[in-house]
Amino acid sequence: MKAASSSETRQLTPLLQLVRECSVDAFRWIRSRATVVLLFLGFFGVGLIYLFPQDSVLLEELRVSKTSEIKPAAKFISEAGDFVPFTLLPLSLLFGMATILKSDRMRRVTVAVLLASIFAGLTANVLRPTFGRARPDSKVEQGFHGPTMSARKHGFPSAHTSTAMGTAAPVLFASPVVGVPLAVVAGSVGWSRLALNRHHPADVYAGAMIGIFWGMAFGLPLRRCRMKAPKTRALGISEAEDHRLHPA
Repeated sequence: MKAASSSETRQLTPLLQLVRECSVDAFRWIRSRATVVLLFLGFFGVGLIYLFPQDSVLLEELRVSKTSEIKPAAKFISEAGDFVPFTLLPLSLLFGMATILKSDRMRRVTVAVLLASIFAGLTANVLRPTFGRARPDSKVEQGFHGPTMSARKHGFPSAHTSTAMGTAAPVLFASPVVGVPLAVVAGSVGWSRLALNRHHPADVYAGAMIGIFWGMAFGLPLRRCRMKAPKTRALGISEAEDHRLHPA
């Protein structure tokens, strides 16, 4: 029993170390890219200023009727875009592959995706009850009602879109070829929330931007590691050792 427990601890310790390294890299990136962060927040704000007055008109064009043939597809995408099916299940497979292939980079990408999606989801789920925006399909007065625990007033931002984009964005920034198709799928999750009349366009936009922000923070440091990899291999330095000596 003690031997089994010791083995599990040895396996868990490198994973926790990887979580720590990816988290440190992400927050170091945020601190060192203050200008980029401010520009991003400015773009975020301008988008919201534009969308809020247009929300009702745009939603009328994007949502589907109850009898629409598209609605079952939208419902399927929306349910598949939840945290467990869209994030945890694929990540479990990715981490298993990374372990079998002994790929340090794949492990880092997997952990970065997990952390970005968690931070994006947490951000959205802190903001939703804080702002208290009524969902478009709720039978309450539309608008922002302030702090509330009522799910009918948890419209802004869209947590589905935040976690979906938080899953796709790190891959998009770390490896665009793989990330682009995943980002398209994440975007379809946002569309499904509009089609089902669960969110306003500004809610989905805000959720997507939250996911993209955390995706940049966790994904871009991995891109730097990839660019260094050929050089470090030529010098006989492993990816893990190089990352430890020269953190992003």
